[in-house]
Amino acid sequence: QAGAYLINDGTNQLSAYAHLSGNEFYPADARGALQGLDERKASAAAGLTYLRRTPVGGFRAQIATDVLDRSGGNTARLTYLARITQGKLTVYPSAGFEYHDADYNEYYYGVSEEESAKTGIAAYKSNSSLNPYINISANYDFNERWAGFANQSLSYLPNEQKDSPMVNSRTDATTTLGLLY
Repeated sequence: QAGAYLINDGTNQLSAYAHLSGNEFYPADARGALQGLDERKASAAAGLTYLRRTPVGGFRAQIATDVLDRSGGNTARLTYLARITQGKLTVYPSAGFEYHDADYNEYYYGVSEEESAKTGIAAYKSNSSLNPYINISANYDFNERWAGFANQSLSYLPNEQKDSPMVNSRTDATTTLGLLY
């Protein structure tokens, strides 16, 4: 994610941002009839984030749109964030809800009539959805210049996504590890 602060007064943050969005689907990596479906490409989303810091944690609202028009969809998130620091380690637990509109879900989870006729997979039309998620991130400062980070997110897929023939799990988990200089 890349962005810039429009407002940052210590309590309120408003920023514009862009990030990679969506789930890629490569038919060559699929099994069986799914190999006959069309490719789904990740896209770039751009949007606004507002964060309000309070004594009990942060409350963040985000809204974004697909700027490459792969799905033509929009997403939004409402999140509660906490911060726990112990020495060189800082942990950021968070939880919230993510909204995907029907265009987003249709592109990434839908199966068109044409794809159905070609593959024998049942056609599937998705609607907008709201899914809960939890996330935990941690940063560890090795020294003044180097830090390591880890992130684990878990999202519970709503029926609008889970019922797609392209999906085989009710949950979606993502792990990220890295170094910062």
